[in-house]
This record gives sequence, structure tokens and C-alpha cells, in this order.
Amino acid sequence: MLENILPEKKVVIDFEVIHVFPSIGRRVMSLNARQLDKTNGGQLILLDIEDITDQRKIEEGLAEIELLFHESKDRLKLAVDAAGLGTWDYNPLIGELIADSCCNEMFGLLPHEKIDCARFIAMIHEEERNHIENVLQLALKGINHGGYEEEFRTAETIDGNVRWIKFRGKAYFNVDGIAYRLVGTSLDITVQKILDQATKELLKKKDDFMSIASHELKTPITTLKASLQLLKRMKDNPDKMLPTLIEQANKSMERVTTLIENLLNTNKLNEGQLHLNKTSFIIADVIADCCQHIRVAGEYTIITKGDKELMAYADADRIEQAVVNFVNNAIKYAPGAKEIHISIEKIKDMVKVSVSDKGQGIPAEKLPYLFDRYYRVDSSGLQYSGLGLGLYISAEIIKRHNGQIGVNSEIGKGSTFWFTLPLVEQFS
Repeated sequence: MLENILPEKKVVIDFEVIHVFPSIGRRVMSLNARQLDKTNGGQLILLDIEDITDQRKIEEGLAEIELLFHESKDRLKLAVDAAGLGTWDYNPLIGELIADSCCNEMFGLLPHEKIDCARFIAMIHEEERNHIENVLQLALKGINHGGYEEEFRTAETIDGNVRWIKFRGKAYFNVDGIAYRLVGTSLDITVQKILDQATKELLKKKDDFMSIASHELKTPITTLKASLQLLKRMKDNPDKMLPTLIEQANKSMERVTTLIENLLNTNKLNEGQLHLNKTSFIIADVIADCCQHIRVAGEYTIITKGDKELMAYADADRIEQAVVNFVNNAIKYAPGAKEIHISIEKIKDMVKVSVSDKGQGIPAEKLPYLFDRYYRVDSSGLQYSGLGLGLYISAEIIKRHNGQIGVNSEIGKGSTFWFTLPLVEQFS
């Protein structure tokens, strides 16, 4: 450089030299040189050497940090996008609010639509609006070190939906303790909320069912146990109470059997294991056979009318179960009415079976829930016995036969439970 460059240019500025010295290692040097002419015609060279190793390390480090910063921003954006997070940034000093497209979408806005803080607050559900606004104000005042995490519903969006949003973020303050920035993320947790609510309802139903089952099983088992104890005492010396005790024991056993069968059938329905053995049979014969125990008891009269020659194509045992459930309900809800009417009629290519009572009827608002699992009608403050499974099982049985099930009821005039089944003609 001194021999070739300097004589030509006269001045050299910031000529960089890198050299590894034996004792001090690698060094970066900046050279500055100038040619000086002496008065007697001779030439001198003024050479300045500055060790810039540390400076270059800092510059290289800053460049590396900047590269890492950009890479971190890219990785953060990928993570935010993958998590479905929306981001927003609010400047309370000038009132500017900037939200990304994902955050806008959660509130039913266009991707790049601009909003201010007042409109943002207005998009929160009215029941949570004041609370969320108060939480953000507390964060701007430095409460909880400016941090916040809340869940709230949006107001109804343009598409008619209401969403659940989780908000999380932090406020930042200058040296005077004044908030100059409030940043946060938003996450749509609507699906999670729906699942949580469904789980709570399911657990409540389970607890309710366990309570009902325990209560309903306890009564007949206690009666059965007492009857057996009395029968044991009089086995060597029977008296006039013997027939009554045997009848009580049989009724209790039938009650326990029915409850257990309902539980087993419900489990089979849930697991899809309730198989159907379909055959052709006269529906009136099944009705007559399944109600013999009621006729024998003599307390209630069952009157069957209609077309008693109609044949159905179905599982006779399952249909018998549905009819028994209907008759038992008629007895349960109309204990004072001693006649139960069953009608059989043809409607197009279906046979319709109806079971009617002359009881007090069922309120209209409760009719849509009668075939729901565990639902039990509470009428006039009296809770009827049962697990709330009989009608549910009956409905599932009829649905699996491609039939329909329903109920008509009027307060003071009684109720009619009915179902339809395919006639045998359509399968012949």
C-alpha cells in the first residue's frame, strides 16, 4: 500500500488490515497515511495505525443481533399464526389502536379495517363490556404490573355469531410512570367454551342420574327385603298375610328388574349394540301378550280398538318393551283413571299404535323433552318415580325401526303417546 497506492493517491484513509499476531492474536487495524513533501525536495510518510478490533466485534455482534432479531420476529409470527392468536397494540397517549387481520376476524371485521378504542369496547358483549373496560383501565394504571388476562363474549357479529375471546397482555410505562403502550393477544375460545359447558351439563346429568338411580332402586329393594324377612318368619306357620307378602315381593322384584333392564338397554344404545331381530307379526297380538300382567291384576282395564289384523315388520320384543313403557306411563300419570285405551290404525304404509289415558295431562312446555334421556315430568310439585329412561329407550327403538314417536296432551283431558312402524307389505 505504501509503495504502490500512496505515491499515486498521496492520501489513504481507513485502509483496513487484518493480521494474526503470534502473541496478541487476531487484530483488525485501520490505517491512515499521507505523503508529505519536504522543503528540500525529499518525501516523508505520515502513518497512523488504529486498533479497531473491539469496534469491529461490536459491529459484527450488532449485525448478528439484528439478524437474530429478524429471525425471532419470523419465528414469533409463525408461532402466533399457528396458535390462531390475534395481536393488537394500543397507544393511550394518542388513542391509536392497531389490530392484525386475525384479531379483526374474531370480531367480525374486515382484515384491514381500522377501528378506534371506543368502537373496540362497543364490540364487547354488553354484559361484560364494563368489566373489560375497567380491567384495561386498571392495567394502564399499573395494577398487577400492567398485566391482564380475561375472557369475554363479543357482541353479535355481522354473521350473527357471538364468540368467546381470551384477552391477555401488558401495559408499558415511561420513566414518569405514564402508560405509553398497551399490547395484547386475542384467542377465539368459543369451541372450548362449548365443550366445557357440554362437559359440565354431562357431569350434572351423571350426578342427577346416580342420585335418581340410587333412590329408585332403594325403595323396591327395601320392600323386597322386608317381605322376604316376614316370609322367612312365617315359613313354618303361614297365615293370611302370605299371599300379600308374595305379591309385594314379586312387584318389588319386577320393579328392580325393569330398572336394571333400562340401565342395560341405555348402555347398549350408547354403544350401538342394541341389535334388532325383525320379523312379521300381528301388532295386536303383541299388545295383548305384553299387557297380561296388568289385566290379571284387575286394577286397570285395557281397551284395544282399531284394525287388529295389521301386521308390522319389526323386532317384536323391542316393540313390546315400548308398549309396556307407554302403558306404565299411563298408569303413572293417571292413577285415578282406571281405563287405558290402545288404538291400532293404518296410516299410508305405516301402522300407528296409540296409548291414551284420561289423566291430568302434561304441560305443553314439557312435551318436547319427554323423550330425552333422564327427563322426568314434575307435575304439581310431585316427582314421579323412575329413571327417566323408559320413554328415551322407546324413542330410540322406534327410530331404529325407521318409525316416528310422539305425544299429544292437553291439561285436564289426558295424554296420548304414539309410535309408527313399517307395515309388513312394504317388505313382502
